[in-house]
Order: sequence, then C-alpha cells, then structure tokens
Amino acid sequence: MTNLYLKREETQKKFLFFYAEKEPAHKARKRMEKAYPHARFETVSGVGHGGLQAARPEEYAAYLKKSMME
Repeated sequence: MTNLYLKREETQKKFLFFYAEKEPAHKARKRMEKAYPHARFETVSGVGHGGLQAARPEEYAAYLKKSMME
C-alpha cells in the first residue's frame, strides 16, 4: 500500500536527499528522483559515504544550516 502523505508535492518539497559522489547509494538517485519528483537532491563530489562530514565538517555544518532555512 502506498503512503499518500509521501506522494504529496508539499510533503516532498521538505525532503532532501544528500549523496556523496563516491557512495554506493548514489546509484539509486535516478530511481529516487522518479519516486520523489518534488524533493531536493544534492551531490557532493570528491568524497565517499560520510566523507564531507569527516573531511570538511565546517562546510557540512554550513550546508545543513542553509538547507534547514530553505
């Protein structure tokens, strides 16, 4: 059974899918974009899973703050 709440445009606009370019989950991005066409999708390059938090924590923190304000 499909959750109708997740299908609503106004609900999906609150979603942020954040991928590192080198992480395995990045391969699913096209499927996720199809399932959640109104969500935001971001990719950071040069790092793997959890890499931005570890390698550039200030940049990651600033990104999260900015995303929460949008």
